[in-house]
Amino acid sequence: MTNRWIWGPLIGSWITASVCIHLFYIKRIRFYDEPVLASIPIIDGAALHTALRGNLFPKTRGEFTLGSNWRALDSLADYLLRHSDRQLTVTGYHTPAESRQTLVPNLGAVRADRIWQYLRAAGVSPMQVQTKGVATEALVFVNDTTNALAFAFAEKPATTARTLAEGQRYIDLFHPMELYFPTGSTAFIRTPDTDQFMADAARYWVGEGLKIHPNDVLLLTGHTDSVGSTRTNQRLSLGRARAVQTALQQAGLPTRVFQLDGRGESKPIAPNATPEGREANRRVTIVVQKKPHRTGGDAANRPAAR
Repeated sequence: MTNRWIWGPLIGSWITASVCIHLFYIKRIRFYDEPVLASIPIIDGAALHTALRGNLFPKTRGEFTLGSNWRALDSLADYLLRHSDRQLTVTGYHTPAESRQTLVPNLGAVRADRIWQYLRAAGVSPMQVQTKGVATEALVFVNDTTNALAFAFAEKPATTARTLAEGQRYIDLFHPMELYFPTGSTAFIRTPDTDQFMADAARYWVGEGLKIHPNDVLLLTGHTDSVGSTRTNQRLSLGRARAVQTALQQAGLPTRVFQLDGRGESKPIAPNATPEGREANRRVTIVVQKKPHRTGGDAANRPAAR
């Protein structure tokens, strides 16, 4: 009888401990639900219904975690390719605290741009996608990650050089930005975002900037549509790049930081067969390229502005 009183509780305790280990350690059962970030819907009426799932961006970072979301983004790209009359606006979000912890002035715009780059690689026209970045205190984080995106669709407005220019968003000096031109013109359309690029570029090289960034260059690449001869378009594309250089020099940039290139009609970003495509191809791409520090005779090989 004494042994039964001893072994009974011991066996019961052993069984209880085994069950607890199995449930709460091996099966990872919890008494509470771990927080999960909400899916980001991508919906356009009844024609498109998909979503991005998971932890899309690390905190204070712009790198997009693709994972299995390539299916949703491929569906989005295919939808836009089949519906050229639809325009997508991708909004990226960030918190003011994230802005204070990173050198990127608009982290939300960087996050939205990651989606645009994926769609562009899939063949989506730049006339169909706009991006913007918005600061908000309402952003939710789980395990130092966030979803930070929103998608909205609308009927695509008539495409002109003006609408294309106004759709460009300045992120920072190291993200390419397109400047657009009326047909046959070397006068680019200025917007608040292009003016911000110019002001930041001037600050980048002002004063001690040339010593801090002695080898970095501001690359200006001119493009045209396919109207006219190849030779004429080559000259026009370089003339557009020079016109942008003149405007930037007037904003305070020294001549030595420029590197100019004219590609003529050889690098279209939209079909030249349509008026809208030709509007998109009349452009100059501007971006700062960081170059490694050079010493000695290497400085003589630095590309010169033309």
